[in-house]
Amino acid sequence: RHIGDPAFDQLIASLRTSSPEFRKWWGRHEVSETGEGRKEFEHPVAGRLVFDHAVFRHAEQAEQRLILYSPTAEHDTSQKFARLLDAQDAQDAQDAQDTQDTQDTQDTQDGLPELVLS
Repeated sequence: RHIGDPAFDQLIASLRTSSPEFRKWWGRHEVSETGEGRKEFEHPVAGRLVFDHAVFRHAEQAEQRLILYSPTAEHDTSQKFARLLDAQDAQDAQDAQDTQDTQDTQDTQDGLPELVLS
């Protein structure tokens, strides 16, 4: 179904480059597609997120599977997901600063000298 699709070819090339196991299995055709479809999520901040998914199973070890979720252009899923990641990065940075501020306050209250870097 995806033969000749540049995006699919790029995905396979990336997986073959980054995963020795995938490279070996793909070359021996031990990776078989066992399902595909679409997942839709209603995120409380971003709204509707829509992903196409494909499930691949190892031919000899069926309990092992690889599920690929690809954001669709529908509902601007890629952009929404990027904004969520950016917001999480900003929150993580703020949490780290708050932790440091709390530690600095505790050190000062404990009578320890405050370290000032210039």
